[in-house]
Amino acid sequence: MCESKRLTSQKPNKTYIQYTGSLYFGGHKGFIVLTAVCLSVSFLQAHPVTFNSTMTYCSTQPAGTPDSVANWTGAAFDAANIGGSGVNADGDDHNGFANDQYTYVANNQPIQGQTFTTGGAEHGYQLSAITVRMAGYTDNIATGSNRPSWNLNQTNGPIILGIRKLEGTTLKIVSKQLFTAGQTGNPGSDVSTNGAGTYITFHLPFTTYLEPNTTYGFEFRIGNGGSNFFEWLGIGQDVYAAGTAYHRDGDADFFARPHFAGGGSKRAAGTLE
Repeated sequence: MCESKRLTSQKPNKTYIQYTGSLYFGGHKGFIVLTAVCLSVSFLQAHPVTFNSTMTYCSTQPAGTPDSVANWTGAAFDAANIGGSGVNADGDDHNGFANDQYTYVANNQPIQGQTFTTGGAEHGYQLSAITVRMAGYTDNIATGSNRPSWNLNQTNGPIILGIRKLEGTTLKIVSKQLFTAGQTGNPGSDVSTNGAGTYITFHLPFTTYLEPNTTYGFEFRIGNGGSNFFEWLGIGQDVYAAGTAYHRDGDADFFARPHFAGGGSKRAAGTLE
């Protein structure tokens, strides 16, 4: 079971796929953001590179706020994820390496991202956390190295989370924040037929202001040649109307959820919190 943690918002001053996940926002009028927390991460190994940020891990879908937006619809097998053939078969152009450039957050893959659209709260929102889900298929036919693998042990190469604002056809950078994986509750380094299916929440070390009725993107890359990696769960159907998944070479809908609080939010298809 995940515990609930309260965060106080700040006052003003091919066919592609959709990924699963969530974003947490706090409005500018003192709203409380309710985020789901499992096991907190502490970075206590010898000579680690650390940041004022936290990653938490859950085996169950975390709760959002009344104004949160989510897409929790994910593929049942690898080739139904972004860039896949749609054929549930082991290897070749199907389950395995064929669509890794669209699904893996890794230092040898493109940057993976997801756009989303904020609601209509007059004073906008403060983004405080983002939750994504690792591949957790239910019917993946795969053997050997064609199975999903991951490494979320602590390494000194950070996971870099970028927030971008869509202006015309360009996603312009708004914020970059750094995270260190590992420690209590993380799924470690392993491989399995369906994947771990772990929900990963990135608690931002400082909130990011988002304008109302505006399209933003969040994206992940592994910095400094770090060895962390995971496959992001998605679906080859347009189930989230308010955004699209993307990477450096194309567009798609990532499995991700924005969580925010504020007056009047736009609801997207799927599970919205």
